[in-house]
Amino acid sequence: MITKLPKPKYNVDFVDDFGHYYIIDGKKYGSVTTVLNIIGGQKTQALQGWAKKVALQFVSEELKNQLGKDIIVDEEFIDKVVKAGSQRPKFEVEKAADFGTRTHDAIDNYIVSGKTTDDTSIMSSFNGFLNFMKEHKMNIISGDITLGSKKYGFGGRADGIAIDKDGNYIIIDFKTSNFMSPDYFLQVAAYAACFAEQYGVPLPKKCYIIKFHKTEAIYEVVEVNDIEKHFKAFLSAKELKEDIEAISNSLKN
Repeated sequence: MITKLPKPKYNVDFVDDFGHYYIIDGKKYGSVTTVLNIIGGQKTQALQGWAKKVALQFVSEELKNQLGKDIIVDEEFIDKVVKAGSQRPKFEVEKAADFGTRTHDAIDNYIVSGKTTDDTSIMSSFNGFLNFMKEHKMNIISGDITLGSKKYGFGGRADGIAIDKDGNYIIIDFKTSNFMSPDYFLQVAAYAACFAEQYGVPLPKKCYIIKFHKTEAIYEVVEVNDIEKHFKAFLSAKELKEDIEAISNSLKN
């Protein structure tokens, strides 16, 4: 049984320098997620709708809280409430990002050390992960791992690498958001291609996207197949992004 990763053919370094970048043999490359921003239409529309809903809900609740109080509803008051409402989506996004980061860190620490978390604010999602491990009996041989492709010039960070009962590698991506975007399929396929190239192993046949609930110890597993097909779609997105950037740069000159 495989219990650890094979030796990589080359190393990849992650650099958080006003964006996510990856260094391979001294060359700097962009990230998988940056590439996929070019096709984030559904996700962008969903986030825009969500942001509008959050902002309006905040304004509505704030105004209702003032009912019956001795206040003057003037332009200054209205502008103050509207400004606070416009900033509310950003606050919620940052809070969700922090929750996701802490959950990922707790899971990664468990994979590496076997130690559970004492962070009560993420206990439900962490226990969801433990339930997943128990019910699926996954042989996870790596937690958070930095990957990169010298051939295609990009990098990324997968949340985990597992081995199934037949000895096949599986790429795992953890999510703490209820939203499931189609580009997630391309994302994990790109990680799978990086892993195969960097570690000299066959392209994984499947990946798992595992969603954890924030308030209940439950999870949902989305199995991603057709890895080669999804990776080709990712490369098309990469080519589209690079072509648009080249055109934009030419227009500036």
